[in-house]
Amino acid sequence: MEENEKALNVLRKENEYAINKLKDTIERDRKKAEDAAKEAKDNSIVSQAFSEDDKTKSVELMNQVIRRNPENAVAFVYRGLFEAQLGDYRLAIADCNTAISLDSNLPSAYFTRGNAKSYLKQFEGAISDFSKVIELQPDDASAYYNRGNAKFDLKRYEEAISDYDEAIKLDPKKVEVYYNRGNAKSDLKIYEEAISDYDEAIKLDPKDPAAYFVRGNAKSSLERYEEAISDYDDAIKLEPNNASAYNGKAWALCCMKDYEAALENANKSLSIEKSDAALDTRGVIYTGLSKFDEALDDFNEAISMNKEDAEYYEHRAVLYRRMADVEADISKKEELIKKAEADEAKAKELKK
Repeated sequence: MEENEKALNVLRKENEYAINKLKDTIERDRKKAEDAAKEAKDNSIVSQAFSEDDKTKSVELMNQVIRRNPENAVAFVYRGLFEAQLGDYRLAIADCNTAISLDSNLPSAYFTRGNAKSYLKQFEGAISDFSKVIELQPDDASAYYNRGNAKFDLKRYEEAISDYDEAIKLDPKKVEVYYNRGNAKSDLKIYEEAISDYDEAIKLDPKDPAAYFVRGNAKSSLERYEEAISDYDDAIKLEPNNASAYNGKAWALCCMKDYEAALENANKSLSIEKSDAALDTRGVIYTGLSKFDEALDDFNEAISMNKEDAEYYEHRAVLYRRMADVEADISKKEELIKKAEADEAKAKELKK
């Protein structure tokens, strides 16, 4: 009898254990099912957020995901991305900070934050973020490209070129990298190499007017004016209202001393968009045509729009000296020479 009782007790315990295990399994499976359903719901909301044209709605959708799971680091990154697209860069940075506090090894959080910092001109901070992305994902071409852009904006052109080189090794078809590397080389006056980069950019995207324009600028800097004009014409064909291309063409024609054609193109540029660069170009053209009053008006307006360009003062100084050369009144001649000297000194100061 006692043996039977013991056997029943063992059986009861085994049954209880089995029932408890079954309960645990059911509970675990139920939680898995709920988590899967929740994740599926979140994924559906995220997909909807990315498909929205109105990024304000995208932010609202991500708010739903975050309310459902405030530990979802990626959701904060996505909301930050949409905030950045709305121009709310500080909110984007705050969301990325939260994401990083939840997961410090999340490359997308550093990448999104780096982009937002770049828009706010916080270039050193952006470089730090893109460097972290590279540490986490050494094969991320976009991180090298964006870090290069931040260095470019700080005028650290050699370092920018180094980053662009790495980006090209990882993704040799990324057209914008060749374009920006060419710009960095142009700023270093390495024009032949810049032209090679622009050639590659045009090969990858032959319908980009900007690439023809900057290649034209590089050729113009090498005094290859006819080739430059051809590039400006190609840019204009692709974008008929490209004011910069008309101005570039005007400058090249001016350098070839074809002042009338140059003036026509400068006027076209200014009719599309008034810019200090085009006013300066036209001022140089008017100087070449000995239309000194018109030239002075243009230089004065260009300088009023941009007081930091040394070339504008240099060009006005040339004009003052030309005016002095033909001035018969000694006192007026001396006054013009003083003005020229003042502009030359200002240009020298700006170039320091």
